[in-house]
Amino acid sequence: MKDDSTYLLDFRKNKTSQFGEDGIIEKILDILPKEANPWCVEFGAWDGLFCSNTNSLITEEGFQAVLIEGDEKKIPDLEKTFEKFHDKVHLIHEWVDFDKNSIDKIFI
Repeated sequence: MKDDSTYLLDFRKNKTSQFGEDGIIEKILDILPKEANPWCVEFGAWDGLFCSNTNSLITEEGFQAVLIEGDEKKIPDLEKTFEKFHDKVHLIHEWVDFDKNSIDKIFI
């Protein structure tokens, strides 16, 4: 019998993620109760495609999103990736850390 702690690894699948997170997130959302207005958050959003764990949630599943990216050179790429979803995707140009730029402080 498979260890319960590794159960979700069987569902690994990449669309835009790096290590199978797309499939794992898909399975988790299949198990959880459905939300009427789902949201997702990703920091280190890069261009919204490369190693993205939220792209398919936004483009295929109708999620609203907060995408945080610290590299100002990637912001135009991120805007372009989600230009059709501008009313659902909120971009924040900020570095995330554990101190002055924690998630809590960024969202205040």
